[in-house]
Amino acid sequence: MNFLKTFLNGAIADKATRYTSYLIPHTSLFIYCSLFIVHCSLLSGCGKKDVHAYYFPLKKLQEAPKVYVYKYAGRDTSFNLYWSYETHVQGDSVSFVGACYSPSFQTLLITIESQLYNGMLLKDLKYFGTDSTGKSVVKTATILAGAVFPFEVTDSNGVFLSNYIVTDPRDSTHTTTVTRNRRYMRDTSVTFNGENIPAIIFNLKEEQVEHDNKLGGWSHIFNIEEVYAKNIGLFSSKRFISANETFSGQLEKIIAMQEWEQTFRKNN
Repeated sequence: MNFLKTFLNGAIADKATRYTSYLIPHTSLFIYCSLFIVHCSLLSGCGKKDVHAYYFPLKKLQEAPKVYVYKYAGRDTSFNLYWSYETHVQGDSVSFVGACYSPSFQTLLITIESQLYNGMLLKDLKYFGTDSTGKSVVKTATILAGAVFPFEVTDSNGVFLSNYIVTDPRDSTHTTTVTRNRRYMRDTSVTFNGENIPAIIFNLKEEQVEHDNKLGGWSHIFNIEEVYAKNIGLFSSKRFISANETFSGQLEKIIAMQEWEQTFRKNN
């Protein structure tokens, strides 16, 4: 996993000072509506709920990085995805790094987030894949708005925006724009390792817009439900593909990074 360490050495950005990324405008109507809702929610300033403890345990993941194993299921398919999580501290800057691996232990995605005083901010996002010839391709996202998790929420009227563009390095005219509106919905609980754990539910509205100068483009809006468990982080997610189809994932187990690396080396 040396490639990951090399990537991190040059990619961890300086800590930002404000969590204002949700103020970046977007052409979609629902984004404009969401910005209005955010503004009204911030003006109200009341009924705030501290949800910091429901995000990944950054301090523990600095001391002992872990791998979260998620079981995903959709129509006629099921598989595991592996997310390694670790926290890096450089002076006052706290960076949270996640790397996603396929069932065959191939790197799919690397994210870097910065911890701010009131939330987590997406700073870097890279997709890994291969083209039709089998050659490796890395796609780096241009992040326009990076609010991925707030530490305080009010009610379901408060919306937090993330927005990024992924450009094909082989063809700059082919882009994919992803915009997510995240809002806190309600409290709940989950069962993990036989223990009942407090949790919270977020609803996400995601718009994907693909554009190609030659082939045209398309857009689609998905509803997503995410559950975050206290002192664990992301526990489950469910993407609603259509009225009759969903794609969902749920945390199965958490293992030590050393155990994961042994498995990784055996399969590479």
